[in-house]
Amino acid sequence: MTKKIHNNELIRLIVKRCNGAYLIHEVQDCLELILHELEQQMRKGNVIEVRNFGTFSTKFMPSRERLDFKTGKTILSKAVYKPKFSFSRLTRERFHTMQGEETNAAKE
Repeated sequence: MTKKIHNNELIRLIVKRCNGAYLIHEVQDCLELILHELEQQMRKGNVIEVRNFGTFSTKFMPSRERLDFKTGKTILSKAVYKPKFSFSRLTRERFHTMQGEETNAAKE
């Protein structure tokens, strides 16, 4: 079963992992700063590479004609930039290794 972890839970896990070396509000401030900076750099069109984790970028989606299902008419959608994230090769390999270990443990 998949568990959804929100910011507050992630912050508590980090504080616990650091054996209380950091206060909750310090970790929260750091997380907010990191997310804010990622957003600002992506708004500028920059690509952010976090080594051995992944790459944040944006993808341009041009305007296009699409069908409005309510009216049945064709409408023109706006051109937008969509956020994109790609895991690094190392992160994918780690993830697949972890999945294999969980599958083997479940079989036993």
